[in-house]
Amino acid sequence: MCWRRWLQAAYTPQFPGDSLVQAIDRAEQTVGSCDFLVFKVLVGAAVMKAHRRAALSAVLRSRGLHLRSDSWLCTSYIEGRPQAGTLQNVVEGVEEMHWYFTCTQYAVCRGVIADEHWEDAMEMAADSGSHPMEFHIALDSAALSVASKDRAIRWLLAERRERGVEAELEAPERVRHRLDRLVATLTTTGDVVNSRNEPPRYAELDTQAKRTMRQQVRQQVCAYRLQETAALEDHLSTLLLAAAGPIGEEHHFPASLSRHQRALLHDRAEELHLAHESRGTGHERYLVVWRVATVDATESESSEGDVSMDEESIELEELPN
Repeated sequence: MCWRRWLQAAYTPQFPGDSLVQAIDRAEQTVGSCDFLVFKVLVGAAVMKAHRRAALSAVLRSRGLHLRSDSWLCTSYIEGRPQAGTLQNVVEGVEEMHWYFTCTQYAVCRGVIADEHWEDAMEMAADSGSHPMEFHIALDSAALSVASKDRAIRWLLAERRERGVEAELEAPERVRHRLDRLVATLTTTGDVVNSRNEPPRYAELDTQAKRTMRQQVRQQVCAYRLQETAALEDHLSTLLLAAAGPIGEEHHFPASLSRHQRALLHDRAEELHLAHESRGTGHERYLVVWRVATVDATESESSEGDVSMDEESIELEELPN
């Protein structure tokens, strides 16, 4: 019997007006039932994925938005990852980010802040005669997002002030708290652009403060690298298994690995004469390795997996965009 029809037959008699989607919703609400457990094991993943996509698309359309394939939040919700939260949480998050991207220079702010972070590392390296990577850790995505939102709103408020716009700025509920705080700052200080809630740039410090900052950042970077390397122990074992396993058998590594971690695994795979490449984009990017029959100069030149897609392996020598 088709499990879709079984599910509908199991729940619809009690609620004759239910559609299949509504029946599934009721099944979700009775997660402790034997029926639901059977459904979940046999067809739940595929059916619920389609159901979540349809539900999310419908709610977004009702708010004048659309489902974005490049949205980590949308993808995570559809895949059923608990980090995404509820449907309401996802929709509000998409609505918030739509406002930032369409009403502010949020995207520009992200690039500017990332560049400033790298410039600080360059200046610290120049003052100490060291390599910039001794002072650079890629900004945490969440921290970069918060700082970029804050700066994007400050720029927007400053622009409105210069143009003499007095009308109240419309924004989603999630933005109101940050917006109200910065409006209050503008009213108090009259300078919303410079009244930032960010640590000072390296170039703004005096000589002693610079020396202290260099020591602190270097220690943080060293501890971070050691922590990342230690976290790779199990994955290094996987590389050894791949090197001793059947030719062509692929081993996939999780997308949760950082770029630096993938770079270390790329380098180790190269040492073990394994073919390796990164697949996917953004938060979904992951590493794949496999054993090849032989590795010589000819194969190295012709193998896209070894060279063309191995961008993380040169990360430590490459300036960030």
